[in-house]
Amino acid sequence: MSIRSRVGIPGGTCEFDLPAYFAWQHHPDAARQSDLRRWAQSLTPLADSIHLLLRLIRDSGTPQKVMANAGQLQQNLPQGRTFQLLRLSVDPGLKLIPEISGNRLMVSIRFMKHEGDGRLQASSDSASFELTLCS
Repeated sequence: MSIRSRVGIPGGTCEFDLPAYFAWQHHPDAARQSDLRRWAQSLTPLADSIHLLLRLIRDSGTPQKVMANAGQLQQNLPQGRTFQLLRLSVDPGLKLIPEISGNRLMVSIRFMKHEGDGRLQASSDSASFELTLCS
């Protein structure tokens, strides 16, 4: 709790603010890793539950092949249905990065590509991909 309350403050995790944390950081690697495993073990039931819930949600949708003409796709969502998750499957060879926005009425997908300078630019190429709406 001490770390959590101080981590947002610049310099809040210094040795004079959190001496116990500072001392723990200087324990041998094996001891610190053992402590971390022991602390994380208490979260295992929660992680297992989340994995199961996500698998159920992911498996609830039916994949459909769609085409993003000129790198963009806008699709209206069926009325009266709510979706918890949208899944995309894009061929990695295309090197496209999806930018997704949506609301309860529609979803918009725009594909981006890395340019030579490292920045992302909107792709104007049409691309086929798989879209799954999961409820």
